[in-house]
Amino acid sequence: MGPLLALRKALYSTFAGDAALIGVLGGVKIYADVPAATLPPYITFGLARVTRWTGGSSSGHAHVVTLDVWSLQKGDSEILAIAERLAAHWKGAATHCLIGVNSRDLVTLKVVPERLEALASRLPRCFPRVAESGLQTPADAARLAGAGYSVALVGTALMSASDPISL
Repeated sequence: MGPLLALRKALYSTFAGDAALIGVLGGVKIYADVPAATLPPYITFGLARVTRWTGGSSSGHAHVVTLDVWSLQKGDSEILAIAERLAAHWKGAATHCLIGVNSRDLVTLKVVPERLEALASRLPRCFPRVAESGLQTPADAARLAGAGYSVALVGTALMSASDPISL
């Protein structure tokens, strides 16, 4: 078994054993591949990779695993309850974790940028926060930095800009 599969199995086991998390999800709804007709809320394992690093006289591997939380519930209470349970497993651990908020409504695919600011104060403070979708200008990034985000995904802005370097 490779290191990513071993890590995924360990995470699955940890999360599946969290009664509060399973209660919010309505069962053990943690998937690599979501079964057909499964309704949210659920957690999926997203992109994962292992990168070798070296520094001075030491070296090792960085394991990056993305967990995506899916919800159709209006408002943010369900997503935040799930995020809090996931974050509880990393608090105090010798690891790094980012909490990302996608401002795209996954039902309508409409970007709702104000969602980022509305959720910022309610996210776990122990991890860096990533603002995803809806950032078009440096002013947007500055506004969200002021709201508590430390990272911003600006792919669409870069891809659509006539001069991406100027951003």
